[in-house]
Amino acid sequence: MTSTTALLNAAYQGRDRGAAFGVWGAVNGAAAAAGPVLGGLLTQQFGWRSIFLVNLPIAAVAAVLTVRHLAAGRPRATGRLDLPGAAAFTAFAAALTYGLIESGERGWSDPLVILPLAAAALAAGVFVTVELRTAQPLLDLRLLRNPSFLGLTLAGLLLTAAAFAQLTYTGLWLQQVLRLGPLNAGLAVCALAAAAFVTAPLGARLLHRAAPRLPIALGLTLIGGGTLLLTVVSAGSGWTALLPGLLTVGVGVGLATPPMMSTALATVPRERAGMASGAFNTARQLGLALGIAVLGTVFQNSLRHHPGPDPRHSYAAALDSMYTVAGAAALLAAALVALLVRRPAPIAPAPAPATAAAPAPVGGGR
Repeated sequence: MTSTTALLNAAYQGRDRGAAFGVWGAVNGAAAAAGPVLGGLLTQQFGWRSIFLVNLPIAAVAAVLTVRHLAAGRPRATGRLDLPGAAAFTAFAAALTYGLIESGERGWSDPLVILPLAAAALAAGVFVTVELRTAQPLLDLRLLRNPSFLGLTLAGLLLTAAAFAQLTYTGLWLQQVLRLGPLNAGLAVCALAAAAFVTAPLGARLLHRAAPRLPIALGLTLIGGGTLLLTVVSAGSGWTALLPGLLTVGVGVGLATPPMMSTALATVPRERAGMASGAFNTARQLGLALGIAVLGTVFQNSLRHHPGPDPRHSYAAALDSMYTVAGAAALLAAALVALLVRRPAPIAPAPAPATAAAPAPVGGGR
């Protein structure tokens, strides 16, 4: 993921870069939401193991395309890998996610919740200490002093949590309450994917001259509003009750994702673009993991507080609570973008060489 955005940032300029990130965002949003459809089809026809095995041919095709079509860049000196920083961050992310997941069933006072969360806090402290003392850190913490980059990174985390994490529990409702099969449950939520796929390239073309925070904040607001629209789900609802909210969320994803990525890279020095890309994409992936954990806790707590013989009422109440939290997260992200993000300053062109090259011979001589 880090390589894709760094390559796009280096290969395209101006309006073409916006269009390239629009296509990237369209494929990204569509893939994230279309996964349940393909996963349902594979699970229904070939068993659950096939959702992992399918990655092997996809990866092989991607590797062949990479070798054939990506131009080789100039060799660069490579630094040392920040293995202690990577280990500390991995421990932080794993412990935090585990603690949040367990809190949904065990409660916040259980040792199996307290200990992982304490370990996550300790690992976070170790990570910060290592990054401050390492000559070649995994993440230069000075990047987070940039309000625009910090705001975009937090917004990317919240976007993924709000727009995609809720699909996990929406799928449970579709299959366990409405009794849809895996394939039909996936098809029921594909409106989000379709809307994101159509909106991303169009938005990138139409809004490329606008201040970046405008489409980003607008997209996040639509994600928040669309997620809150999903609270119309009630005990008597069918899958069609999801359509208005999912379509609105999809449009928001398509508007916000491409400029969010390109703007995050434009707010940092060129030599830090790869690091910024890694940090931003890590935040997005962490947002999905943490979103599933946090929304799962909300979902489980609501189910416990609304017991009853009819699971439709319990599930509807739990979904409403979860959608409300997810919608609030997206609106918080929109506020962060509006407050912190500013149009990035144009990057100055590289200085000319000290000595001019000799003029080419006239007439095409060698």
